[in-house]
Formats: sequence, C-alpha cells, structure tokens
Amino acid sequence: LDEALKTICRDETVPLLFLSSCNSQNPLDPFIWSINSEIEDNVSRYLDAEELDQWRAMSSELKLFKNSWDAEQCSDFVYKDFIYLYSLYLKAYIKIRKENSLLPIIVCKNMDLWKIGSVQLLYKLFQKFVQSEGLLPICTGSDPQWGEDMSDIKSRTIHFKPYTVDDLRKRVETAFTDIHLDDKQLFTIYKKSGGLTLPMFHSLLTYIETGFVSDFGNPSEGVLRGDDGATLDPQASA
Repeated sequence: LDEALKTICRDETVPLLFLSSCNSQNPLDPFIWSINSEIEDNVSRYLDAEELDQWRAMSSELKLFKNSWDAEQCSDFVYKDFIYLYSLYLKAYIKIRKENSLLPIIVCKNMDLWKIGSVQLLYKLFQKFVQSEGLLPICTGSDPQWGEDMSDIKSRTIHFKPYTVDDLRKRVETAFTDIHLDDKQLFTIYKKSGGLTLPMFHSLLTYIETGFVSDFGNPSEGVLRGDDGATLDPQASA
C-alpha cells in the first residue's frame, strides 16, 4: 500500500487522510486521531454560511476529543456532534484535494481490527461522500468480512499474497549475504513485526545493530531483553 501511494501521490503538498485501528473501546478514535491540523485550520474556507456557524460554535470540541476520553462518557449527543464536525472536516478535505488537482483519497488501514461501531460510522461517511463528492476510499484488511456491511458501495477487491517467513529468509539472504539467521530468529522477527514488511525491516536492522528485536506489537515496551524467547543474541544461538 505504501509503495502504491508513493506512485499515486508523488510530490503532493496536501496531506492524505489516514485512519487506523485503535486499542481503545471508543468507536470515534480512528477518526479523532486522523485529524490533521493543516487541514483543520482551513476547514472554514470551504463551508457554506450555516455550516460555518456550526463549525465555529463546535470546532473547539475537537480538542476535547483528542485528550484522554472515556468511551462511557461519549453520550449520543456528543457522538452526533463529533460525526457532524468530522463530516464538515471531510467535506473540506475533499475540496482542498480537488482544488489542488489531487485525488480525494482516504486510507483506512487494518479494517478487520476496527471496532464494529467505527466501521458503521465509516460506512455512513462513505454513503454520504463517495457518490456525491467523489471520495476515494482505499481500505486494507486481512479478513474481507469487515466489508460486508458496505456491499452496496461500488468497490474493487485486490488480494495480496501474505508475506511469509520463507519470504523473509530469501530477502535476508539476498540483501545481507554475510548474515545468517536460524529459523527461531527469523520467526521471532516475523512474529514481533506482525508479518508486516516495514516493521520486519526495522526489526532486522535492530537485530543487526543490537542483537535484539523490537516488539512492534507493543512499542511502549521498547526493546525486549532477557530469557523470554524474544531475545536474539547471536552468540547465544551459535
């Protein structure tokens, strides 16, 4: 996906809109954390008079959403307020992209990991903006079932062959001819990076430089050390 976007969106000056899964139970989080300040600062220029009044009256609430938020505090009223604000934000985003002769792309990653409430909200936004405004969603996920609720939206599915441990082994042998990793080391890198290409590359570089592999499943833990099966010590494995 990253390589495709580099080709499609090369030399662009307007940031793309990215939405990803979040660990919290708040269904609004993928949308809250996708808001870009550069776009947000220009939203008012692209609204009609009524929308502008609403935006000015309510946009300060966006800062509240970005702070620590308890999902149980998200009342129906607040939830509807946010949906309306995000719709205005998305409308402005589409217009800004088009104004700069750019495709109004929205990238939604790992959709199979999204909370059902988040998927339902995204579906409502797609219904509103895909047909009428020309929004172009690009969605990724390992399980296609997440898209069943969106079956009435015209789409095309592209299947990619999963990256395997054997693929990782071949890439290492080709790119690093003086380095040998046994099966345990390769599997640890693969597992800790979630089988994703870029994290695997970073895990490999970390191993080469330090002898340890970063845990990309929980970045807050930093680098794992000790006898927990995640340590990659070249001398210990020799």
